[in-house]
Amino acid sequence: MDKAETASKRIYYSPLCQNHQVSQGHPECPERLQAIVDFLEQEERLSNWQWIEPSVVSQQWFEYAHPAQYVKKMFACLPAKGEPLIYLDGDTCWSAESGIAVNLAGGALKQAIDWVIKNSSPQIPHTAFCLNRPPGHHAELTTPMGFCVFSLLANAAIYAHKEHSLERVAILDFDVHHGNGTENVLANYPTLFFASSYQEGIFPAHTKAQKTTHRIYLPMPALTNSQTFRKLWEEEIFSQLQDYQPQLLLVSAGFDAHINDPLANCCLTEEDYFWLGKKIKNLSVQNKAPIIANLEGGYHLNSLAQSTGAFLQGVD
Repeated sequence: MDKAETASKRIYYSPLCQNHQVSQGHPECPERLQAIVDFLEQEERLSNWQWIEPSVVSQQWFEYAHPAQYVKKMFACLPAKGEPLIYLDGDTCWSAESGIAVNLAGGALKQAIDWVIKNSSPQIPHTAFCLNRPPGHHAELTTPMGFCVFSLLANAAIYAHKEHSLERVAILDFDVHHGNGTENVLANYPTLFFASSYQEGIFPAHTKAQKTTHRIYLPMPALTNSQTFRKLWEEEIFSQLQDYQPQLLLVSAGFDAHINDPLANCCLTEEDYFWLGKKIKNLSVQNKAPIIANLEGGYHLNSLAQSTGAFLQGVD
């Protein structure tokens, strides 16, 4: 029996996701993925993770989250090969290669969901990490924004809910920016759980998030440290999840609350991302719920790579 048949942990990654081009100096650059790949491939403690190259999904897959007209519009405005990239908003780029990259991102999430649901057992809930770009948690129903074009994890949650009949799917978002797109898309799915911690006052500052039984929003002041961050997650999110008893845990894994990140002002370290991974793993075991994480933010390359590795060690 080979590793592919026995592995309970997978990293979904295609080098083609690095072909999604952005303008010079843009923080959401292809080098982000390369930094993570280089670090993980040298990390012996993660050698039991199986690397999988995903296949593309059709553009219709994104219609779980978005109206068909919006999906068609986004793909129709892709520039032709050799043409310059375009901006869908002030900071969201779309290049000739972006269509393939986003279809691979969707493919990674679809394959991960199908795999964990088919192969997990109560004794061993499986875990997957989707090393994708562009990210997704800022894209609203009909609006690209914040480097994001499609709401990837919201789309994945609805797919799991509709196609795999999962009633209790939870999305946990620890990116330093609020997952406004996930919030917006899930508005019509009140039974799906969404929790987001974020630095208050930074992009997207327009959020009007209201806490409910299945919606938890934790605005954090600038300079939030490890102690405050962990206390908030422990008391406000993990305690609620115990009652929710999730069947599937989806994670918007953004590492830009790190103290070195240039786009925010929080003070987390790699140890905090290990702690988060460990807590989510414990929740997974207690509820027999598989984990699928998708890369979101993180723009200091070295800290991004090390934080990703720490998180994966936590859920290992």
